[in-house]
Amino acid sequence: MIDIHFKQCASCRKEFEHWSRIYETLQAIKTQTPNPRPDLFQLVEQRIDERNVAASLHRLVEHTFRLGGIVMEHVGAQLRLVRHDLWWMPLPLIPLALAIAIFARQMEYSAPILAFLGSLITALGLAFLYARESDPAREVILSTPMPAHLLLYLRSGIMFTYNLLINLLCLLPLLLTQGTPTLSWFITNWLAPLCCLTALSLLVSVLCNANAAIFLCMLLWILRLLASSTQFHPINFAQQYESFWHQSPALFLIAFIAACISLLFINRRERYIL
Repeated sequence: MIDIHFKQCASCRKEFEHWSRIYETLQAIKTQTPNPRPDLFQLVEQRIDERNVAASLHRLVEHTFRLGGIVMEHVGAQLRLVRHDLWWMPLPLIPLALAIAIFARQMEYSAPILAFLGSLITALGLAFLYARESDPAREVILSTPMPAHLLLYLRSGIMFTYNLLINLLCLLPLLLTQGTPTLSWFITNWLAPLCCLTALSLLVSVLCNANAAIFLCMLLWILRLLASSTQFHPINFAQQYESFWHQSPALFLIAFIAACISLLFINRRERYIL
């Protein structure tokens, strides 16, 4: 019946020819088009992941630069507020270090005393860093929304870096004239006492005042000078005190605890919440 109708109906034959041409065209296209790769979808997902990673890296870099800009703005503001005499305060102590290097060249303890003098220089600089009587811009600072512990972070970082550069540029050549100290010697005799004495100075200046911090630093340095002398070596206290300043882990731990207490106390005193 279908064949008879197909032979008699011209419209059906015309439509059949039309669909036949479409089928032939599709078959030709199919033969010319290669089959997709087996890992096509995996490559597509990989390309999407790469774009996501690139976008994440771009956002990370953008946030990093933005954060760096904010930090630099705060640092620049604190550079203008830090007392100007703190910048030249370490310089008069350099002649004292030079005198020790010249007149105590033959003494075994001259190099450790020079290294400890560098710690004293840094500690004295941080003693006037944040105190009511030594901060003329305190009222202006407290009127801003910046937390007190952030100010302490910034100022401590600025002055610690500055005094560290003073140590490296001025005291390091003098230490090298006393011999060739190793890295472990620098950590034990210079870096660990520097961090400990600086943190204690900052803590006392925050808890009490700058004068108390200076008194403590000078007392500790004089005791270290006396304990290093061979005349006091038979004294048990002198030996224990000298040994204490060579305990690097203990000194770093004391520095960390003192810094944390300073931050906690300054926020409580200025009525800020961490």
